[in-house]
Amino acid sequence: MKKSNLLDKVVNLVAYNKITNPFGAIYKRLDRKYRTVGKEVYDGLIKGNKLPQDSIVEAKLHWEDTNLARSYSLALQEFKQVDPKGHERFMEIKKKHTKSRRNYVIFGTPGKKELSEDIYLKIIEDVGLDTHEASKVYEFLNSFDKRLNKENKENLEKLLIKL
Repeated sequence: MKKSNLLDKVVNLVAYNKITNPFGAIYKRLDRKYRTVGKEVYDGLIKGNKLPQDSIVEAKLHWEDTNLARSYSLALQEFKQVDPKGHERFMEIKKKHTKSRRNYVIFGTPGKKELSEDIYLKIIEDVGLDTHEASKVYEFLNSFDKRLNKENKENLEKLLIKL
């Protein structure tokens, strides 16, 4: 690699890092709140709470059975050599626990419904931006989202709930 090419790459790396760090910090704050609110919605739905009939949003519970068997092949091979009977017993116990159920909340705005701008601004301000900054961020994100042209026909998302 030529020096100028390496220099360009390092300059780009520094720039990407400087741009990524604030986005990462904001993402972490938003994600933490997103998951907390998602769990609260899940708990409400589990308790039987329902949204009003004329609501612009939708939320429902969803479950998926999954196989969570993980590969511990090297450790298990060694354990089998050290304690063959223990290994055999472990494998029996492991079989019981490889099936599990994952819990989800499916939510969103069905059809072409949209939330108002002030709802988004409140969320953006909640992570530490002032009103002016939140407005600029919202404009940028809204414009960028349209350019990505992400089409979710149902406009519904699925959030895994960790219990």
